[in-house]
Amino acid sequence: MLKFNRRHLLQSSMLTSAGFVAGCKESETTIEPSSNPTRPPIALRVLYMGDPNDGAYIERGWSSVSEHPIEIQILPLRRDEISSIPEKQVADAYKKSDVAIVSLATLSTIYRSELIVPLGDSFSDDSEYLGDFLPAVRNSAASYAGKMICLPLGAMQLCLVSSDSVTPKSWEEYDKLVESWGGEAAEPTAKGWSAYSFLCRCSGIRRWLFEGETLRSLLDEQEYVNCLEQMVRTCERYQRKNLSPMQIWSSVSEGDLRGGIAFPSGKMDSNSSLKVHSLPGLAAADRVLLDPFSPVVTLSSVCRQTAIAQQFMRWLSGGEGSESVKSQVDGMCDVRMPSVIAQAVDPAQPGGVYEDFLAKRLSIPITVPSLKLLQGEMYYAILDEKVSLAVSGELSPAQGLKQVCEEWEQLTDEIGREDQIRTWKRINGMRG
Repeated sequence: MLKFNRRHLLQSSMLTSAGFVAGCKESETTIEPSSNPTRPPIALRVLYMGDPNDGAYIERGWSSVSEHPIEIQILPLRRDEISSIPEKQVADAYKKSDVAIVSLATLSTIYRSELIVPLGDSFSDDSEYLGDFLPAVRNSAASYAGKMICLPLGAMQLCLVSSDSVTPKSWEEYDKLVESWGGEAAEPTAKGWSAYSFLCRCSGIRRWLFEGETLRSLLDEQEYVNCLEQMVRTCERYQRKNLSPMQIWSSVSEGDLRGGIAFPSGKMDSNSSLKVHSLPGLAAADRVLLDPFSPVVTLSSVCRQTAIAQQFMRWLSGGEGSESVKSQVDGMCDVRMPSVIAQAVDPAQPGGVYEDFLAKRLSIPITVPSLKLLQGEMYYAILDEKVSLAVSGELSPAQGLKQVCEEWEQLTDEIGREDQIRTWKRINGMRG
C-alpha cells in the first residue's frame, strides 16, 4: 500500500495547521517550530501509557521521517500486570505532554478530567493521503459522546487460525474440533488475556455486560455462564495452556499446534499458508468487539505545538514510516482503508492472510462497547482474574462470574454510579 510520503506529510501539515481550531486551548500559548536555523526546535512532549520498552520504537520511527525531536514520558501499563494508575498521576503526566498514547480502557477516565482536546473536523481531510478509518475503529475507538477525541492506532482481532480448512459454525463445533485434534490447539489464557477471550465468546449476547439504567452487571445471567462453561470445557482439552495470541499464532505457524484462537505479533510475517477464519459463531453475531487495550493517540489540553503535534498524530496513525512502529509494538496495526492515492496506484491492495481478515472484520460498522469505562482497566483486571480462576478449576464458572458482578458493583460505587452510568450511555451512543 502506498503510504503518506514526506512531501504529503508536510503539505498536509501546512494546509491544516492554520485551521487547527481543535488543538490547544485558546488560553494557551502556541509555540510553532522555529524557522530560525540557529535555534533548536522545542521537543514535542509525548506521553506513552504502555510497555516501557515501546518508547524507543516510537522515537526511532519518528526520527526516520522528521528531524523534530520528541521526548517520551512513560506511564507503565501492561495487561499482564494491570494496576490502576491514580487519576492525579495521569493528570500530572498529561499536563507535561503535547500528545498522549493511551489505551481504550483508560480513555474515559482521561476525558472526564478534561485532559483531552476533541479533534473536531481537523482530521477530516486525511482520507486522500492516509485513508479513512475502518468503520469499526471509527465507531468504537475514535468517537466518544458523539465527538472525535482520538486517532486509533490498532485494533487486533482474534481469529481462528489453522493449517486446515476448517470453519466451525459454533463454539460447540469448535470444541469437537479441538477434541478431534487431540487437544493440539489453544486460545489466549495467559495472564491478561483470559478476559478478552471470554468477552469475544460472548459478543453475540444482546444484553451486553450492564443494565443501562442502573449499571448492574449482567455477567451472572445464564447466557454468560453458559459461555464460560463452554470455554472451560474446551480449555481442559488443550495440551498447551496460558499462551498469548501471538504465542499461539507462532506455534501454529511452526506446526507445534494444529490450530487455535490467535492473532500474529506485529513482528511476525502473516503471509503464510495458514487458513484464517472468523471466530465460531461470530458471523451470526455480526458485531465487532475491540480489545480494551487497543491504543489510541490523543491531543493534550496543554499542547504547546499544534502543527507538529498534528503531524505526529497523523504519522503515527498511518503515515509513511509508521509501519516500523506497528511491526514492533504489540497491539498496533493498520486501521485505515486504502487511501485515494494508494487505490489509484494499486486497486488490488494485496495483503497477508491476517491483514485481509482484519480489514474485512473491521469493515463491519456494528460494534459492542469495549470496557471503555471510568477506570476501565480495573473492571478488566477483575474479570481477567475470575475467568482465569474458572479456567484453572479453582472456581466454577457461575461462582467466578458472580464474584465479578459483586466486585464490579463495589468498584462502580467507589467511582460514582451516576458518573459511570453517564459514561456507559455515552460509549453506547446514548445521551447521558
